[in-house]
Parts: sequence; structure tokens; C-alpha cells
Amino acid sequence: MPERTCIACRRKGPPETLFRMVAGPDGEVYAELDSRLPGRGAYCCFRGECLNSALEPRNLNRALRGKVNPPDSADIAAAVQSLLGRRIEGLLGAAWRKKAVAAGRDAAMRALRSSRAGRIFLAEDLSRGSRAGVMEGLARPPVEMKMEMGRIGDILGGRPVGVFFVSDPLLADSLELRSSQASALALL
Repeated sequence: MPERTCIACRRKGPPETLFRMVAGPDGEVYAELDSRLPGRGAYCCFRGECLNSALEPRNLNRALRGKVNPPDSADIAAAVQSLLGRRIEGLLGAAWRKKAVAAGRDAAMRALRSSRAGRIFLAEDLSRGSRAGVMEGLARPPVEMKMEMGRIGDILGGRPVGVFFVSDPLLADSLELRSSQASALALL
């Protein structure tokens, strides 16, 4: 599997653990997750300190081998957050279509007891009491989503959902990765 290097901290990792920045013909910098835009790209971790360092003009110009208009870190973070949000929605929708989601606290806990292969996820606006009730007796902590119950419910067919279980391990791992990346950028 190919590895990419963060232009700020120089850590290497698989492409899905970094996001890519490319310069357009006008010198504007665009962010992406999948390396689909043409041109030379510069990769960056999802950590705030890496993003700030990567966007320093000398670092970005060197990495992209040209003169670019350095964007504001908040603008790039917002663009990447938006991309991650759409990716998370797509993964959650795929899990729902695959019938690999148990929505609601009781259904999620039953599915966890019978499966053990997937993960429990919590909406960001789940109440403290509900959150504490779910966490009791779990061997592994649940994944904190950067998505509200209403939006999760829209994807899963209607009513707001604060707790759900994804039984497909690959989809669960992808959702966990993208959620952690969105959480890291939300700290900026």
C-alpha cells in the first residue's frame, strides 16, 4: 500500500490518514480526501498544528512546487470538515443499505451483544445521561460522531438517532477513522 508524508510533521501513513491539497491554475489551494484533482499534491495530517505549519507560504510553495495563494487555516479546515461530513454520511448510508446498522439504544445494545464485530456510535448531541447509560459495561468505548441525532436519523430513515451499532467491521472502522479526523479538525 502506498504511503504519503505530511508536509508539516513528516509522518508517513496511508493516504486515507491524510488529506491532500492541490493548487489550481489560479494559485488557489483546494483540499480533497481522495487524490482526484489533477496536479501535484501536498499531504497533511488532520492535526491543527500540522495544518497551520503546512499552510505557511514557504512550506506550501515548496511542497506544491510553485507560487500559491496561501489559504486561511480555518477555510481549509472548514472545507475538509465538509468533505469528511459528506464521507461520513455516505459510509453511514452504505451501512444502512447493507442492513448493517442497528439504530436506537436498545437495538444497538442487542446487536452488540450478539455480534461483537462492529462498533457502537454516539451522536454529538446525545444527552449526558443517555451517554453514561450506553457506556456502562462496554469493553470498548463508543465512537463519538461529529454529527447530530437529527442528521443521523435522516440518513437512517426518519426519527432522530443518538445511538447506533454498525456490524460491518470495515464500515465501522472507516466511520471511526473519519469521525476521529472530523473531531481533530473541529478543535481548530
